[in-house]
Amino acid sequence: MKLNWRMLSKYRSQLYGFSILWITLFHVFEINSDKMNYPWVSSLILKNGGIGVDIFLFLSGISLYFSMKKAICEI
Repeated sequence: MKLNWRMLSKYRSQLYGFSILWITLFHVFEINSDKMNYPWVSSLILKNGGIGVDIFLFLSGISLYFSMKKAICEI
């Protein structure tokens, strides 16, 4: 299966939502990590919390690319 960049743009809102939830969970678990009874959950989210930020920034870059490409084609 070939990667289609337009498909990422099509499902951008859902992916933004997923990354925002991941970032929010990261901060919630980071603040409450000493009160957690499930150390595997908190360690899993805390160790990989930066991935949500990476996904968000990657999607922002794709959005800017398609916006720029559309503006150039209209000129």
